[in-house]
Amino acid sequence: MMVISPHKGMIQRGLEVGRSNSDSKSILIATRVTPQISEYIRLMAYREGFHVSEWVRNVIIQELKRNQLLKTGLRDPKLR
Repeated sequence: MMVISPHKGMIQRGLEVGRSNSDSKSILIATRVTPQISEYIRLMAYREGFHVSEWVRNVIIQELKRNQLLKTGLRDPKLR
């Protein structure tokens, strides 16, 4: 089972990932995997120093960037 609650009902090209009040992490996406895949995810997250949810979120973001759905440019955190 996968639960997706889309933000504003659509995906827009060129969205930028960042911390702001409008981009709070309030949407939950859940999916089922086999015990073996779950163990691989847990091991990869541990190996990279992340909690499982952080690791999965990073994988999703990387894939969205690879498909040019998110901007990949870096920005200076002092500039707003």
